[in-house]
Amino acid sequence: MVPDRDRGPAHRVGPCTGSRLVAARLETPSPAFILHRARLGATVSNSAILHFGITNLGDARYTEHINSLNPFTRQRIPEMGRTVTAGLTVTW
Repeated sequence: MVPDRDRGPAHRVGPCTGSRLVAARLETPSPAFILHRARLGATVSNSAILHFGITNLGDARYTEHINSLNPFTRQRIPEMGRTVTAGLTVTW
């Protein structure tokens, strides 16, 4: 999996079909989806940087083809919705 910092502000995942699927792991085809993200960082002092980010701005409901199945409904478990992150990096 590619770290978020390398994906840019939008990440499109194409449909998963064909040889990428493994039936023995109960993988099934999944539709394409696009996730948008925004990140912001600000230097607050010589030794501190504040970070803020939002992933999945549109709060899209999507599933990856490798998601596990719900044991009761046999439906794919959806990925996380909108995610907000904040952090502080301090050097000394």
